[in-house]
Amino acid sequence: MPKYLFLAVSLLVSTTTLAQTTPSPVPASYSFKAASDYDRYVPQVLATIDWLETSPLPNDSEERRAANTFLVQWISGSPTVSVAIEEYVSDLSYNDGALLIAFMGGWTRHALQNPGTKDKLALATAGIQNMLATHKAQSGTGNKKLEEVGALAVKGKLPEWVKKHVKA
Repeated sequence: MPKYLFLAVSLLVSTTTLAQTTPSPVPASYSFKAASDYDRYVPQVLATIDWLETSPLPNDSEERRAANTFLVQWISGSPTVSVAIEEYVSDLSYNDGALLIAFMGGWTRHALQNPGTKDKLALATAGIQNMLATHKAQSGTGNKKLEEVGALAVKGKLPEWVKKHVKA
């Protein structure tokens, strides 16, 4: 029995260590000048969104700043993705830049995985779901509005909430 306990603890520690040390997928150098530049970086954009969502690094780490910068620069100039930031987003992010970027990332991931979609409700829902996942990964507490929306999501009522808040 002690041998199995040691094995289980060892696996848990190594998995936790791997999760904490996964390097950022941000390219060492990148340039956004032509429309084709944006297309070339789609795999890294998707990987960066996933990494930001699941990485429990402090919000002020150099890796996280580099990932945020890469993602925001890509979204800002992308000819294929346009993120709508409405009042409910700032209310939910509660002055937390990581949550705002999480919303933008969720919206962007959904848009890239569903080319041509113009469904603002689906895009906004994906953004909010990413905010919730990021908040959870960061062990976030104290954001009452986001936690209320998270409770609605658990009950399957997030789409109803989104319909009330998204301007069509």
